[in-house]
This record gives sequence, structure tokens and C-alpha cells, in this order.
Amino acid sequence: MRRMLLHRAHPRLFSSRQMSIIPRAPGSLWNLAGEYMAATPTFTCKHCGTAFSVPGTTMKRFPGWKPSQCQSCRIGKSRTAHTAADIVASISAGPETGVFTDGSCEGNPGPGGWGVVRVVDGEIIDERTGHDPQTTNNKMELTALIEAYKLLEPSESVLVYSDSSYAVNIINEWAAKWQANGWRRGQRRELVENLDLVKELYELSKERPLATATWIRGHNGDKWNEHADSLARSYQRPTPISDAVATAADVPATDGALALDDA
Repeated sequence: MRRMLLHRAHPRLFSSRQMSIIPRAPGSLWNLAGEYMAATPTFTCKHCGTAFSVPGTTMKRFPGWKPSQCQSCRIGKSRTAHTAADIVASISAGPETGVFTDGSCEGNPGPGGWGVVRVVDGEIIDERTGHDPQTTNNKMELTALIEAYKLLEPSESVLVYSDSSYAVNIINEWAAKWQANGWRRGQRRELVENLDLVKELYELSKERPLATATWIRGHNGDKWNEHADSLARSYQRPTPISDAVATAADVPATDGALALDDA
């Protein structure tokens, strides 16, 4: 009788199969439900800093599991919803000096954006952000690095971070080989994709030999990488970037980014 009443009281919470395993210990309906759902441990999302919980029944299925992301971040909503100021306030990990870049694209191809933040000892020195109504993720990653190098003087020694191994490898390894091969790559000697952006980025990097393009793992809880990611996604938010980062210039994507097609 108790099982039947519980099922009627919570038809969406318990399936018939789940009802069959509910213990028949004495107590109220709420006690029985509480026993079934068990304790819900609390975790902190390493991406957005939000506290979240996971049902005890789920934790029992995966002993020892320590989830690092909340549900919103796992499906990509949190990085859109949280402003760059939110990121700075909630995350403290990662390098505190350098130029951090990121690009994003919804649909790929589709609307996209890029972001750059320069930081010295945890203090924001400069920021840039822009968007393109029709682009690709690689174009936005390259554009972000181009804008980052434009912030630097030729004599500056600084690490320029990107979570795109594609973009970092272009600067550090591939571009010199491609140039020697007439800007063609591979055994089929195919024309390099995003060529205008690649050429511009390579020239800027050669003019700033002390600036080192450095790969950083994306969405790994590093504050300034997450900050750059938030800037890159700011075009998706209905409200402007918060006052804490209002100094960022809304720089449009380069003509090269608008004119190229991935092929």
C-alpha cells in the first residue's frame, strides 16, 4: 500500500521498476523518497565556479567519481551565460601573466567571435573582442592570435596562449614549411586553408621573435583562458560585457577572416 501511495504521489519521480526496489522500512512517504534518492554530495564546477550536486543514486553507480563540471558547462550553456567578470571572480588557477586568446563559433561554420586579454601579475592590461556573422572556429582562433600579436611591441618577451593546437602549430612549426612549399601542404600539395590569416599571423610572429605562442588546455579551469573564452562568446549574450571588462574594444573581424572560405 505504501509503495502504491508513493507512486501516486510522485508519478514522475519514480518508475514502476524503481518502485519495486524502494525499501519497505517504516516511515513517511518523504522518508522513503529520501532513502531512495540518498544523500546528494556537492561539488564546485572548475569552469564557472558554481556549486552543484549529483543525486546519490548516480554517485553509487560510479564509485569514486568526482565530477568537475556542472550540467550547464557540460552542455555549453554556462560559458555563454557567464561574463568575463564572472570568470575572474570565480576562478583562480592558471598562469597570471601573458596574453590569452580564444575563438568560438556556433555551428562551425556559423556566427563566431574571438577574444584577447593581456594580463600582468593577475591585472588586466588590455582586452580586445570581436565577432563575425559567418565564420569558422579556426578562423576565429587565428584572428584572436593576430589581434594578440598586434598588441605587442617587437622587443617584448611574453607568452601568447591559445587552446588551439592548430593555431599554435602554425606559428611554431607549419608556416615556415608551408611557405617554403609555396603555401601548399601535404603529399597532395593542397593549398593551405585560411591562407590570408595564416600569412598575416606568421608575419606578425616573425616581427615579434620574443613572443612565444604557447598551447594551453582549453576549459581546464585556467582563469585567463576561461576569460578569453568568455570574451570570444560575448556576442552570444544579449547584454554587453559587464562593467568590469568594459574597456574591451569591440573590434570587427579582419577582412581576411570575412573573405575566406574553408576548403
